[in-house]
Amino acid sequence: MQCIMRKRIYIIGNGFDQHHKLNTSFKNYKIYLQSIDDDMVEQIDDFLIKWGVSPNDIDEWSELEKYLSYMNKFDVDELYEYTFENSEQDIERASYWSDPQYIANYKCKELQDIYKFIKNNFSGWIKSLNINDIFPDLSLDLNALYLNFNYTEILEKIYNIPKEQILHIHGSIIENLFILGHNDALEFPYAKEQWAHIDPITNEVYDSQDLREYQVEQEINDAYEEIHKTYFKNSRKLILNNDKFFNEFNDAFEIQFRGFSFGEQDEIYVSEIAKRIPSSCKVILFGYSDKDINKLYEGRKTYFTNNIVEIYKW
Repeated sequence: MQCIMRKRIYIIGNGFDQHHKLNTSFKNYKIYLQSIDDDMVEQIDDFLIKWGVSPNDIDEWSELEKYLSYMNKFDVDELYEYTFENSEQDIERASYWSDPQYIANYKCKELQDIYKFIKNNFSGWIKSLNINDIFPDLSLDLNALYLNFNYTEILEKIYNIPKEQILHIHGSIIENLFILGHNDALEFPYAKEQWAHIDPITNEVYDSQDLREYQVEQEINDAYEEIHKTYFKNSRKLILNNDKFFNEFNDAFEIQFRGFSFGEQDEIYVSEIAKRIPSSCKVILFGYSDKDINKLYEGRKTYFTNNIVEIYKW
């Protein structure tokens, strides 16, 4: 009979880094962004306010990731109206610079610069974090596996956990890969079908105004797609690509969530883990804050009703 090695698996979230006094909340990152370009941060805040979100209330990354799904959903009607109000309506007189497509392209790139600002400066911030003075005050199993949602090297450098036992599911400073965002599907504001200049049935030529409107719509669609691509992390694909690691949950005797916030955009991971672990697997949940603890109780009711669950604040 084959002997199956049952495993302890840790799931590591941002609360783990914060427990070690690392300033890794979104508010900390926002201070970093303001030091680069305060005007950009104000424009992002203005956008969030339009969606009824108070920017000062966003502290956890899980909250931010939910709102990142809004980033490509800018005000299409406002941009469309601006484009034609500021372009030459007389096609014979219009130059390239006053053409609606050019104006739409320019404004869309301007919006992309604003909305990509969070992602484009993320790696620089992570690399600026100093972990050298961190004291390893936790008793961690050196033989366990670690599903790590953080980008830092605290496990590797401070706790001496072998790299081959750690999966940085969203990338890390080691790989220079940083996956940040949401799992919402892309929805285009305008139909994607290509218009022909000549109707194939009637042979009627579309007038130039129709074509110009179509070109503007497609510029806006392209901007939607580009911003969505920036913040789409595709967690389902990440799980499939790391199926060998996730198979280890099938034989786990204990799993520990350390500083994991059970955010909306990471529910897919928790559901996958809950589906795989046996009912005999003990689930231990550690929360960093009172808010975390409340989420852990909700997580227990949602995902781990068949398991023994222990909840602690650290």
